[in-house]
Amino acid sequence: MIKSIAVSIALYTAAIACLLFAFYDKGLAVGAILGGMTVFVSFGGLAAYWHLIFVKKHIAFVLLIIIFKYLILIGLLWSVYTLKWINPIGFCIGLTALIFSLIVALGVKKFKKS
Repeated sequence: MIKSIAVSIALYTAAIACLLFAFYDKGLAVGAILGGMTVFVSFGGLAAYWHLIFVKKHIAFVLLIIIFKYLILIGLLWSVYTLKWINPIGFCIGLTALIFSLIVALGVKKFKKS
């Protein structure tokens, strides 16, 4: 399921960036690509350390990773806000890749089950 979510994040980001580039401007497309990459890296980090949370139960190490992950994410969001060459609306559109991919993955899982 994690692989299908990661693949759908990448596909959604590529598709939405192509649509934004074709019908609007490249600033929105670049913002969407950066937002999708942010979601992809964040989800990849969660997937990589998932076994530490539930199998090995290294709580202190996991909390340290989560704290630094969100500090980096906050710094990235602040830089998107302050930089003028990244369109914040496009970045937010790229961030929706996680929600879309979760819906797609759950729909595929339900379809395979029935």
